[in-house]
Amino acid sequence: MQLRLTLRANCSRLRSFPLPDHRPLLFVDSRTPGTGNPPSLELNGVQHRCCHSPPFSCSGTETAAETFHAAAIKKGSVQGVSVANYVLALYAKARNLGDAQKMFDALPERDVRAWTILLSAFARDGSWRMVLDLFRDMAIEGVCPNHFTLSSVLKCCSSLNELKLGKGVHGWIIRNQIHVDTVLANSVLDVYAKCGDINAVERLFDLMREKNTISWNVMIGAYLRGGNAEKSFDLFQSMPYKDVASWNTIIDGLMQNGSERRALELLYEMKVKGPVFNEVTFSIALVLASFLSLLEVGRQVHGIAIRLGVNSNEFIRTSLIDMYCKCGETEKASVVFNCWPLMFRSTKNCEIAYEDAYACSSLVSGFVKNGNYEDAFEIFSTMVRKCMKVDKCTITSIISACANVGILELGRKIHAYILKVGYYQDVHLSSSLIDMYSKCGSLDDASSVFEQSKDSNVVLWTSMIFSFALHGRAMQDCLKKVMNISCS
Repeated sequence: MQLRLTLRANCSRLRSFPLPDHRPLLFVDSRTPGTGNPPSLELNGVQHRCCHSPPFSCSGTETAAETFHAAAIKKGSVQGVSVANYVLALYAKARNLGDAQKMFDALPERDVRAWTILLSAFARDGSWRMVLDLFRDMAIEGVCPNHFTLSSVLKCCSSLNELKLGKGVHGWIIRNQIHVDTVLANSVLDVYAKCGDINAVERLFDLMREKNTISWNVMIGAYLRGGNAEKSFDLFQSMPYKDVASWNTIIDGLMQNGSERRALELLYEMKVKGPVFNEVTFSIALVLASFLSLLEVGRQVHGIAIRLGVNSNEFIRTSLIDMYCKCGETEKASVVFNCWPLMFRSTKNCEIAYEDAYACSSLVSGFVKNGNYEDAFEIFSTMVRKCMKVDKCTITSIISACANVGILELGRKIHAYILKVGYYQDVHLSSSLIDMYSKCGSLDDASSVFEQSKDSNVVLWTSMIFSFALHGRAMQDCLKKVMNISCS
């Protein structure tokens, strides 16, 4: 007899959850859904190569997955559940989600481990909607989730701010008397914290028999998101053990809540008696230094990064560039940027720089803010030439530079680039283009951008009115344009 769970109105995506029997879930596989040890196959050297692929090399692992998969097919062993799950886990580890999905769909038998491997892979990739779709399909097929499945789904609820769905999953755990360990309890706690239900977070935190540092960090983060800096600080002070994430959470949270000086004091305290800084700590410290315009603090943090040998880390390097630019030290920012050469990977059409897009973007924005327009244009040109992904903020900055120097031809080239990469319907970019064309003396181009925008909202109207006013044609042309839009 099947026990059927209905997640009622709390869950619009999971209509029903069939369970095999009345018993609490017996977790089929208590191991982490990773690759584990390879199943017993007479694949000799293939197994060895797969198991010894570089753990952080996606391309290496992908080759291992394909090699092992091909060998398993040749031996006729891929139909076995353990072999199939092992190959699926290799694809998931390589972040080759397309092939992982194809293999999963072709499996004649899909146990909880197969579902969890694929679901966890999409969760690691941040494909939250896909996680929900898989969880729904898993429910329809009557496969019981295990702890790892539930943790991934709850993480998905946190990321999508899906409180109702999170409550539904939590209720299902309670009704089926699932043993809740600290990891699963933290996942439930995180849902309520990220979704802003502070009362539920407090109740659950008090009811937890075993708390680890993650539990405390989630609770501190919940208070900070709710704007209660005092409670978060008191809770931080009462923690039995503080890891680097605890310090990062409280320092960043205090800064976000307007308590920058207290955050700075805690940063110094962390340096003296806390754990060693990680890349997140360096980023927070550098943001704090730039926010308070404390160049000397930024230099000290830079010195610590050099001593620890982490100053070449892309994340820290970008934060350093941003800090120096915001403190007006663009030359120093350039030195940091130029210390490491651009690294590229080849594609069919060109070489794409894969490590320095964020660093370049920070440098372009910093140059523009400090009036170094020529340098900004040079870096932007390099980004386009090397096929880097240029975000909208960087393009907005470079359009602003064009407007300030009045180079119409360059502005038109950037406009063409925007059309090429598909950003043409972005309201803020359209507004920047209208402003740029107006300041470069081309009201016709400004009007053309306005007329081609599908969403003529208050932002675009304000830019257009300013453009007409700048050219001494405000009232008459604005009324005419309103009439034209009304008629159309």
